[in-house]
Amino acid sequence: MTKIIISLVLLLVSLTLTAQENNTNGVSISVSINKIPTDKGVVRFALYAKKGFLEKPVLRKIGKIKDGKTEITFKNVPNNTYSIVCYHDVNENNIIDFSPNGMPTEDIGVTNSYVRFGPPNFEDTKFTVLDKPLHFEIKF
Repeated sequence: MTKIIISLVLLLVSLTLTAQENNTNGVSISVSINKIPTDKGVVRFALYAKKGFLEKPVLRKIGKIKDGKTEITFKNVPNNTYSIVCYHDVNENNIIDFSPNGMPTEDIGVTNSYVRFGPPNFEDTKFTVLDKPLHFEIKF
C-alpha cells in the first residue's frame, strides 16, 4: 500500500512539473478590437496554423465586449506561422450568420486587417511567432 501511495505522489509531482514546463513554453499573443458596433454577444477568436486553416484552430478564445472593446490573449504559443480570424457572434449561436445572398451578417476580422471579398486566406493574414510577445489590433 505504501508503494502505491508513493507511486501516486511521484506521478502527481511529475505531472505538475510537466504542466509547469508546458506553461513556460511559447509566447503570448494579445489581440484587441476597439470599435465593435454593439456590446451584444461575444467575439470568437481562433488561432490557425497553415495546416488546418479555417478548419481546425490551434487555439480558441472568447472575448467579452464592454464599451465596444474586447481583448484576449493566447498563451504559450509555440514558434510557428499563424493567422487569427475572429467574428462578432452577436446572437451567440457559435456560427457566423449569413444572409441569403451569402454575405456575412456578423462582422469578421483577421490579422493584418486584410479585407477582401470572400473568405480570408492564410497568406494574406499570416504572421510569425518567434521569441517575443505579440499584439494585434483587429478591425471589423
